[in-house]
Amino acid sequence: MRICCNSVLSRRSVTDIAAGSFIVLSVVLNPRLSKAEPDGGDKQDEIVISTLNAAIDNWAEALRFKAAYRYYHRYAEGLDPDEFLSFGKGQEEKPALTGFIAKGDRLYRLSVDYGKAPVDASLAKTGNLLTNVSFDEVLNRDLCLSYTPKYDNFGNQAVFTVRKEDVRASLKGVQSSNAIVSSFSFGGGVSGGPIREFQDIVGENDSYAQRVVSNEADQCVVQLSRSDGNGMTFDRTVIFWTEPSLPVVQQVDDHYVDERRKLETRSVTRAEGFVKCVGGYLASRIVSITKLPQAPENPPKYLATIWLAGEISSDITDKDFVVTVPEGTVIEGLASPPSTQDGPAELGLIGLSIDDVRQTSGRVESHSRQPMNSSSMSAFRIAGILISSVVVIMLLLAIARGRRSNA
Repeated sequence: MRICCNSVLSRRSVTDIAAGSFIVLSVVLNPRLSKAEPDGGDKQDEIVISTLNAAIDNWAEALRFKAAYRYYHRYAEGLDPDEFLSFGKGQEEKPALTGFIAKGDRLYRLSVDYGKAPVDASLAKTGNLLTNVSFDEVLNRDLCLSYTPKYDNFGNQAVFTVRKEDVRASLKGVQSSNAIVSSFSFGGGVSGGPIREFQDIVGENDSYAQRVVSNEADQCVVQLSRSDGNGMTFDRTVIFWTEPSLPVVQQVDDHYVDERRKLETRSVTRAEGFVKCVGGYLASRIVSITKLPQAPENPPKYLATIWLAGEISSDITDKDFVVTVPEGTVIEGLASPPSTQDGPAELGLIGLSIDDVRQTSGRVESHSRQPMNSSSMSAFRIAGILISSVVVIMLLLAIARGRRSNA
């Protein structure tokens, strides 16, 4: 389906088709942006991009699915594509984390299980920067339930909060919004998609350009560019698979350069193995390769990650959005919480209203990220090397936000 200026995206059923299982590595190694001029000029490009953003919104709203998943990562100083991407395909390799994800009608659940206690990534080991934190989170339009399991002296809490007004139209949770890149979050189900993410970090004094590089029956390619005029450039290419009635994000290529800091980061992230669900198509595999920022004198280092779903099903029930907490779990935020003194309890949001959640518990749900200063950026980079759930796109966006705050 070619994206036209007068396109009206519907929620009709789509033809079952599988995406090819491959990943384009050339952008990571030798990124070259296309010089092709889009047809129709800037106004037409703006309409096409707005139509694609609307498609992401419709897809995120209509999709119904559930799946268990595994997440793998690997670092390397060299890059052998065949060896680098072969990991995670067999059962013999232990994943960095496992979890469960489900999306219903204004219900969303994401669990992340590292199988071990969190890691203290603070430089002074003060415990104020923890990574590898396991959690199980459920949210609807008004409420959020976030459970942190017990590991050593950490966790053993389930907290109910009222969501802030400015995020109720999204599926951004307390912990789940930036935890990992799943096929749902990569497609734009949480943040609104890779185009909006990029637009949100453009500063007032930055130059910004967007254009449609190609617009074919089965693929549409959008190119975004940002520059601060002082040596920082950030280029993103987004590839959409447009054959379904609701186009989906298939690939995101990022290239970030900061000449003053001598930093360069490249990444390619691709969705593969699309499965037909109620409401649209969902990828069963997200593969990403990132060239990590290094000083020019150091050899290049790469990070590869794979998010791999098990069976994806649209046969969801209320039980898929219930968190079972063990005996002794501390429950906060509910006006009348169930007891866990004598055994486990089942917690969820179905049937609850804002009136059932205490808003005076002192806990504030926070979704916004403030621009990082230089010291927090250093801590972020160190933590990024330590944690096993490095989120490639979030790494690039955080670097860009940090650069903007120091401009």
